[in-house]
Amino acid sequence: MRVFSSMATKALLTDLLADPSLVGDADITLEPGGGVTMADRLRAGENADVAILASGSLARLGSEGVVDAATLRGLFVSEVVLAIPAGGEIPTMDSADDLREILLGAERLGYSTGPSGDGLLALLDDWGVRDHLTDRLVQAPPGTPVARLLADGDISVGVQQRSEFTGIDGVQVVGALPPGCDLTTVFAGAVVTATQDADGARRILDALAGEAAADTIRRHGMEPATD
Repeated sequence: MRVFSSMATKALLTDLLADPSLVGDADITLEPGGGVTMADRLRAGENADVAILASGSLARLGSEGVVDAATLRGLFVSEVVLAIPAGGEIPTMDSADDLREILLGAERLGYSTGPSGDGLLALLDDWGVRDHLTDRLVQAPPGTPVARLLADGDISVGVQQRSEFTGIDGVQVVGALPPGCDLTTVFAGAVVTATQDADGARRILDALAGEAAADTIRRHGMEPATD
């Protein structure tokens, strides 16, 4: 059984899919990568049984017939947070004005190729400040967490899902984006249309969506999806 996923869920899925109380003795190979890259690989017809990606991306794959849209279900919800290098002065971020001041004052602002990056750019567009920041915006390469750019000193402020900052030294999370600017990403799963084991793929999705997975999901900084 081969599972394609985005990097944002790599650590979580590594734990969940290795838990025999959830998946029994199923032989499962997890293949994580940048969300855009993994979607393109699925479109190209690579062999996979289950796809776990941001819900919008997976819905598009469903409309294209790459995954079975009838099996698509939300699995994990991850809030988007702002982070800075470890040891830096933690700024106040109680309001949209606070967030705007932080972003406009960033020497280098890092964001991802995924939905959290899309949400950040949309927010900057709404404020009419994206052009002002163009020379300071740094997009992480596909499959590279924004946290890595922070830890390596390539950026001074980073925005991405909380789970992407978990377990990486050299960064500190300031917090979730304030009310009115808050962003969440829903990661969903679906059976790949070309799978030779649709029943087995559905069993994996059932296990990941079950109550028994909830504690592990929360330990990785996410919440179980409620749909």
